[in-house]
Amino acid sequence: MEVRPADDLAAALSAEPAERLVPGGAAQAVLELAALLDGRAIPAEVFSTPAARGYLAGEAGEEPVTAECARAALAAAAQTGLLTVGPADPPDPATPQDLAAPSDLPTPIDPAEPAEPVALARMSAPAQAAVRARMAGGALEQAVTAAAGALLESWPEDDRGRWQAGVLRSCAASLRQAAGDLLWTGGCHPLLMRAGQSLDSARLTGPAVEYWTELADVSWRILGRGHPDTLTASERLAEAYLAAGQTAQAIWCCEAVLAELVRVLGPDHPSAIAARRNLGRALMAAKRFGDAVTVLDRVAGDYERVRGADHADTLAAQEELAAAHLGAGQADDAIRWYRKTLAERERVQGPETPEVLASRTKLAGAYLAGGRLKNALPEYKRVLADAERVLGPDHLDTIAIRGGLGSACLAAGRMAAAIQLHEQAFAGYQRTLGADHPDTLASGATLAQAYQAVGRVTDATTLLRRMAAPGRDGGPLRRR
Repeated sequence: MEVRPADDLAAALSAEPAERLVPGGAAQAVLELAALLDGRAIPAEVFSTPAARGYLAGEAGEEPVTAECARAALAAAAQTGLLTVGPADPPDPATPQDLAAPSDLPTPIDPAEPAEPVALARMSAPAQAAVRARMAGGALEQAVTAAAGALLESWPEDDRGRWQAGVLRSCAASLRQAAGDLLWTGGCHPLLMRAGQSLDSARLTGPAVEYWTELADVSWRILGRGHPDTLTASERLAEAYLAAGQTAQAIWCCEAVLAELVRVLGPDHPSAIAARRNLGRALMAAKRFGDAVTVLDRVAGDYERVRGADHADTLAAQEELAAAHLGAGQADDAIRWYRKTLAERERVQGPETPEVLASRTKLAGAYLAGGRLKNALPEYKRVLADAERVLGPDHLDTIAIRGGLGSACLAAGRMAAAIQLHEQAFAGYQRTLGADHPDTLASGATLAQAYQAVGRVTDATTLLRRMAAPGRDGGPLRRR
């Protein structure tokens, strides 16, 4: 992009040609918003959001600015030469771009082309600096607030895999750099939380950890350690640590959040109980099952005391406690808790709801893990029949249950039934998720193990090779 000489910038900043086209200085307002965002790529739709149009209307705001007027203001701003508007250049999937502000965290654009053509505004760094130099005090704060609101209003509800989300993250990073502490007036601006959630959704685990670490630190400095926004950022940091596989850091973070919530709200506050539950989950992820049992046992008791024996949170906590017992090798305790939860769910919800089917599946898995095959087989058969009737034969839960019954049959020495069930499960995953999905590949690997267990070593090897080969069909093998 062309960079104007300094003397040309000073002349162009008068914006007189633009103001003759758009009375009231709306074009100048467009330039002020653009100067705060990532000048390399700003979605043009940002300037047509309600927040941006409110800023374009000025302080008086006598005449509302329509989306059409906002687009005209953007075009007029481009006539100053300080800003250009054109179609997006989709990033090369082989070389993902990084549009983060230089002093901020890396936020690479998702390497998928936009589903629809996206118009981008672009503004050189010298032009942005010159425009920002004209703003100070209240004017800068108003522009920052408007720009943050405009980005938030432009953000898609589900941005997983969306190319535009990377552009918005980069714009948010530039705005943070330009705004300093202005986005913390009265608390953390929702845009800051949304940008972090976008990193989480994109599974950019390293940048997410860095982002939430910085956000928690800034919130602690400005708002204080006990502020709800500080605690929320810290909780998100713990989740980011878990997603990144940094379980020790996640546990430390969960413990810090729990201690602060207990200090501020007391041990029986729902937020404190939820934080203790998050600690239990982190301990589970770290495979510290004994510690997880201790923590989750208290959580289950707290929920039962505070919310009642049949509350959804109580039942979910009891199932998490059962899973911790199972991880600790305490199958009998796990079975006891799963039975208790299943009975309560059947009493409250009925015998064939999805939640009851899920509980019965977990109980069957606990029986299998504990070597109680006489219990596991009928439990799996019952829940498979119920799932096929209630959810349908190709529902992912039904397919998973079919695979679980196959494993139980294999453990019981019922080899023919085991092979058939695992072949059906593998075929179901292929139909539903495709050949490359992790669940499909895991099911294929289990089928290969079953082939090997019955002496079909050649079939097992061939299946694994098919799954690894480009353009594979990956279908189960049949004896000729």
